[in-house]
Amino acid sequence: MSISPAIRAKRILLRMTNFKDLLENALPDYTGQVTLSAGEKVIGVYENFVDTRTEAVLVTDLRLIVERHGEWEPVAYREIVCVGIPEPAKVDADNTVLTMRLLNGNTFMVPIRGMHGRFYDLYEFCRFVQRVRDDAESNR
Repeated sequence: MSISPAIRAKRILLRMTNFKDLLENALPDYTGQVTLSAGEKVIGVYENFVDTRTEAVLVTDLRLIVERHGEWEPVAYREIVCVGIPEPAKVDADNTVLTMRLLNGNTFMVPIRGMHGRFYDLYEFCRFVQRVRDDAESNR
């Protein structure tokens, strides 16, 4: 049974202080700069640096869109083959990046820098992407 990305985000991402969802928050103005596909819906935005667009991750029902050096780079959930994170012993404030292998053989990196206490958001965000990717694959 597949679950919508919006429901997955509510269950997994909403607890993160760096994640702003569309239902409870007005999204930052900078998210309006992103061109969406027809029918695509914004779920929320994960801000690596609070109240700035630097390395922000826009979460939609079809893809993640990551801000890098002023440009927005998308990756569709259905294009993701697998998601990896650094070994737990190597995770620190400078090494919190999701690495995604794509169907075309390329890799796509998504920085997830937030923390809650001593726990990194990286792990929960990884779980979100894995679940949504699995759902997209089952719907192919």
